[in-house]
Amino acid sequence: MKEKIMKNRNKLLIIGLILMILLNLALLASIRMGDSKDGRSKQRGHNRTTQPFEKELGLTAEQIEQFKTSRVEYRKQVAEVSKTIYRTRGELYKNLKAGNTENVDSLVSVIGDGHEQLEVLNYQHFTELGSILTEEQKPEFAQIIRKMMMSGPGRNMEGGPQLQRRRGN
Repeated sequence: MKEKIMKNRNKLLIIGLILMILLNLALLASIRMGDSKDGRSKQRGHNRTTQPFEKELGLTAEQIEQFKTSRVEYRKQVAEVSKTIYRTRGELYKNLKAGNTENVDSLVSVIGDGHEQLEVLNYQHFTELGSILTEEQKPEFAQIIRKMMMSGPGRNMEGGPQLQRRRGN
């Protein structure tokens, strides 16, 4: 009986992990292949993540440099955490293929911790960017960040997951 419960629990964990992976892949695909709102392709040479800040906040040359420096460090940190998540997923799928379910919980936990670290890094990065700004620029910065966070796939205007109702419900 206990073994059956553990198998069901492991199945649920694996299904949850697969859903997280699919959502991550969809997010990455939309970032890499998406077009800008005005229909032009996103430019690779110019960092499109600083464009809204430069235009709408009227950043000085010094602020732009500070944003770029912060972004480089942020991306290094994100890459390290992402590598850990990727490697752990690989290990999880090797175990799945081999039928080994002994350490599924610990591997899923490592992956979850990695996603938590990514959220913390995002928060810290935006906080650092905000500290570069003048008091006059900060309200508009907050609006830009809100728009960026809410415009991701599967987000509604309150920032939570967007729930779709099935027909007939």
